[in-house]
Amino acid sequence: MVLRNVLVIDDDPLFRVVAEETLLALGAGEVVLARDGAEGLQMVADRPEAFDLILCDLNMPNIDGVLVLRELGSRHYSGALIVVSSENRAVIETVDAMARLAGVRMLGALKKPLNATKLQKLILLGASQPSAQMIEVSREEVRAALDANAIVPVYQPKLDLVKGEINNFEVLARYAQPGAGLQSAYGYLLASESFGMMLELTLRQIEQVALQARSWRADGFDLGFAFNISPSLLLDKNFPERIMSVLDETGLSPHMVTLEVTENQFVKYSADVLEVLSRLRIKGFRLSVDDFGTGATSFEQLRLYPFSELKLDLIFVQDVLTDSFARLAVATSLKLARLLNMSVVAEGVETQEQLDYFRKAGATFAQGYMIARPLAGKDVMAWLQENHGQWTSPVPDQPDADAQSV
Repeated sequence: MVLRNVLVIDDDPLFRVVAEETLLALGAGEVVLARDGAEGLQMVADRPEAFDLILCDLNMPNIDGVLVLRELGSRHYSGALIVVSSENRAVIETVDAMARLAGVRMLGALKKPLNATKLQKLILLGASQPSAQMIEVSREEVRAALDANAIVPVYQPKLDLVKGEINNFEVLARYAQPGAGLQSAYGYLLASESFGMMLELTLRQIEQVALQARSWRADGFDLGFAFNISPSLLLDKNFPERIMSVLDETGLSPHMVTLEVTENQFVKYSADVLEVLSRLRIKGFRLSVDDFGTGATSFEQLRLYPFSELKLDLIFVQDVLTDSFARLAVATSLKLARLLNMSVVAEGVETQEQLDYFRKAGATFAQGYMIARPLAGKDVMAWLQENHGQWTSPVPDQPDADAQSV
């Protein structure tokens, strides 16, 4: 994430100084400081396209941080935002969820005092989600990229914690820029959504993966794949037939395909989505609710929507060993998944300790840099052969997640 200009909104002068020094050390070009919500909103009004990132406190005089977030959503602020507050975890998580629903591009929420390592992680997360103001991809550029097959799949391994093997991958999109290798495709994805080209892009991705999977099956690896699906496709009643047509032509079984949709995207849709998702499940596709725990999916929605998998948000995964609320959220999600006969993916696993925890706790899959970064298609087979049998070692004995102190 390019930090050209960052706005810090906080009434504590010491925090403003610390935040400024930290952000400059992390590569920010300019850090602008506001003493309260009113001053911060005025700076955004004066420079509406200036700030790539805003750090905002919650408890401030004049205009508090909750009202700042709501106002930023109503103004369609297109940069990223991180809440940094000394309020209790429940309040911070509630405000974080509220801001996401209001349309603010939240990278996450941090407890005070400011932790430079955690702040850097959230900023790095935002690197794969650049703000709209930094993206300028035309319809013609999207068309050219599609025609040249320049939007290509990369594969991040998902470790089966029950079998101790790699048998699934999440498929992510990258832009193969001539002379520069694989780059973020976010701008092309955003433009494809805006120009009504997301269906074509998605089907082309699935076709590329299915064709590669055919050669991998010939080498003895029968793999499953998870694709991130735009919610707009779930309003297209022809989507199940369109995706089945691609699979029929390439020989990939729908039973080997998982379709992921981010949790808070379901809030906008109901009957049409239910119809499309039901037909996808009938055809054999698996359905995953992504970033579970940070959106607004209720127990009633989980009962109605035919999900087969919960994918835990990486914030809970990365904090599970150090934060009591994260442990409680993970334990509750695992219990819920067992009751609903759903598998669970721990996303964002970065350490052996986290991997051991989720295997012992009863998660189904683990995914993250501890296992592997996303791989280009040409590297998948060599990686599988090199790492075959690596993950079958026993896990050190430790208490179940349900028994962890909260």
